[in-house]
Amino acid sequence: MPQNRVMILRPSFAITSVLTCFFIATLTFLSWIFEIPILRTILPGFPGMVPMTAVAVSTLGLTLALALSPQHTVQISKGRARLVLGFCIFLALITTGTLVGHIFSIHTHFNLDFFFDNLPYSPGIDSDGNMSIQTSMAGMFLSLAILVHLILSRNEHRISPRTTQHLISIIQVLPVLTLGICCLAAIGYLQNIWRYFGAAKYVGMSVPTMISFFLLGLSSLQLRRDQGYVALLISEGSAGLFIRRFILFSVIGPLVITTAISWGEANTLYPDSFSIGLFVLFTIGSLIVTSFITASAIQENEQQRIQFETAKGRVALQETEETLRETKNRLQVALEASGMGTWELELTGTNRARWSETTESLFGLPPGTFSGSQEDVDALIDPQDREMIREAQAIAIAEHRDLDIDFRCIRPDGLTRWLRVKGRANYDAQNNPIKISGTILDITREKFHQKTIEDALQAAQSANDLKSNFLASMSHEIRTPLGAILGFTELLRDPGVTAAEREEYLKVITRNGETLSQLINDILDLSKVEAGHMNIENIRFSLKTAVEEVTTLLQNRAEKKGIELSISFDESLPTFINSDPIRLKQILFNLVGNALKFTPEGRVSIHVSCNQTQIIFDVRDTGIGIKPEQKEFLFHPFIQADGSITRRFGGTGLGLSLSRNLANLLGGNVELVESNIGQGSTFRATIENRGENEATLQSEIDREAIAEARSQERIEQNAGSLRDVDILVVDDSLDNQQLIENILKKRGARLQFATDGQQAIEKISNFSFDIVLMDIQMPVMDGFAATKEARKNGYRGPIIALTAHAMKNTHADCLSVGCSAFLPKPIDSQKLVATIQRLLPPQPGIESLQSR
Repeated sequence: MPQNRVMILRPSFAITSVLTCFFIATLTFLSWIFEIPILRTILPGFPGMVPMTAVAVSTLGLTLALALSPQHTVQISKGRARLVLGFCIFLALITTGTLVGHIFSIHTHFNLDFFFDNLPYSPGIDSDGNMSIQTSMAGMFLSLAILVHLILSRNEHRISPRTTQHLISIIQVLPVLTLGICCLAAIGYLQNIWRYFGAAKYVGMSVPTMISFFLLGLSSLQLRRDQGYVALLISEGSAGLFIRRFILFSVIGPLVITTAISWGEANTLYPDSFSIGLFVLFTIGSLIVTSFITASAIQENEQQRIQFETAKGRVALQETEETLRETKNRLQVALEASGMGTWELELTGTNRARWSETTESLFGLPPGTFSGSQEDVDALIDPQDREMIREAQAIAIAEHRDLDIDFRCIRPDGLTRWLRVKGRANYDAQNNPIKISGTILDITREKFHQKTIEDALQAAQSANDLKSNFLASMSHEIRTPLGAILGFTELLRDPGVTAAEREEYLKVITRNGETLSQLINDILDLSKVEAGHMNIENIRFSLKTAVEEVTTLLQNRAEKKGIELSISFDESLPTFINSDPIRLKQILFNLVGNALKFTPEGRVSIHVSCNQTQIIFDVRDTGIGIKPEQKEFLFHPFIQADGSITRRFGGTGLGLSLSRNLANLLGGNVELVESNIGQGSTFRATIENRGENEATLQSEIDREAIAEARSQERIEQNAGSLRDVDILVVDDSLDNQQLIENILKKRGARLQFATDGQQAIEKISNFSFDIVLMDIQMPVMDGFAATKEARKNGYRGPIIALTAHAMKNTHADCLSVGCSAFLPKPIDSQKLVATIQRLLPPQPGIESLQSR
């Protein structure tokens, strides 16, 4: 309940009371020290507060101030708890010691000794200047209440709820007992009992002491004001109101009655024997008045509560109605904004349907034109979906389930749209369905996206299948030459192998190694074409020479199979054309190679012709032919038309796809002209004869690479020795180190080795090398970082990059960090030697050769 209902239980009242008591005790203590008797008591002639009581009151004030936290919460900090515990122990000692002294007549004369016999001696209340029995008991009760509160606040989480309630009762009952002691002293003063001897001494409490402990007792009730009896006292309900009224009159009534009776006896208004009757009569009257006053207050409180609840209900009802209207408006706006319509179908009587204007527009009807009949509804639904809708609606009604179904509607304009209907049936008290209603939404776009996603998933699955097929085919293509290489290498270890057999084995190993290298090149070329990184040259070259070079390379394969390989040229062909000769030969090599592969017997012919701007290459064979249903897969990467063909003839399916892409880059195309099963096929490749002004020039790096290759070819033909050339070989592969050592030591080079870039930097700093062979990918420090560091440290000699990453960007990266040249792995011994000779300073005997 609000704090203003019980003023004496406000937190501010507790603070004021504690300060008041502390002031009274301090003032009293000073009066004894400075011998000012008037400050020791409130009323002249009445006993004053003794020094020990002043100490107890001031200590209790400090203890309560510490126990009551500023936020009036139950929790007490650790430092505050220690101070409270110390004060409580001190209070327990002085109050218990004084009480024991009174009971067993043990007087310590502490006060007399301390104040040099200045304490007055008056029989009864002051009892040798010591704290009275009542004061000792009051101090002990309050200190015990504070101590229990301290223990509970520090250990409440470890104490059971039932024990906690008992301890809270003790904390609140002890201050009430203190208040009772104070009331007993007050009654004694009102009845003049304090002047008597004998039993009268048990009301002994000075007026300042009585007031101080009464205020401290009320303040102690603040320790647990939100629990126990105090919480009930300040509650807002009828119980709290009754207790507050009853306690007020039960305390004031008897005090007033006894005072009035005592006054009547003192003035002989009635005989003494009549006092008991008057006390009973006045007590009964006060209780009756208290009951009526309390009952009227409770009735008034209940009426106010009912009025408040009624007003609150009206406000809540009004707010609910306004909320419903706002919700309905917002729902209508949301439905219109989302394009969602509403519908309702009666399930009794006429079974008519009611649609919103949005629903009518979804079905392609003008607003207000829907009749609501079942026939008109069926006319707008696709005939294939009508029965499905009826069954779904019947199941939803019978099983008390939500209706959720997608169907197609045929609008009056002939368009078919997908709609989603959701609804729920309403039932009467007998559980009979009376209507079903819900929403409707156009989901045509969602269905379209769903179909798109399904197609994409199917395409992804197809791509995954293609990938699996490619990996299986690629595994076969790689393992076949690799198996030959490993097998013939094992045969070479046999000490009984003859020289002729060794030469034949080496040819097999070389041939299969070249096959693997060609396979890797095809994959790299295809990936570069698809990524748009393929660089195309545009140079002038002899057309006939390029075609004849291809047939020369494949002639041996044709002769082994007994197939005739022929070339024919139109007379109108130009002698020289502008294009990329390397890519053209790659296209023809793939087409003619495929023709030879899939031709068991017969012949393969190449016919070269031209039109105004294009050169045409027709490759005809008398092979197995291609089925019509397989033609669409011919130019897909990693796909061959027939798995059985793959198993029979081999191959990866890269050739035709790569050839078409290369032909597209050269301004032409590759296509299947005709094919007949068992009779052969004709493929046509076209390229554009580009003029020099239309050329797509190669990058500067490619130009340097071409010049370097041509220079290497000249030097390779006249390769001399590398005598007295100091070379540092940096490679983390010991096998590669051994290979390079075998190549270069035969030519007289002096070699040192390093397995990572850090070792290379140390060796370059300590030795003078004519040239450095630098691997790119290494642990600790790679070739890029090592080359940068070497150039930074002042090394000016040639550095040749060696790497298995043979991509164009790798070449560019090597040159950008300071490499002088770039050679891909696997290492070609002739190119390696030629490149070293080209980069070294001219030597006598070779200089004239290079100048030719």
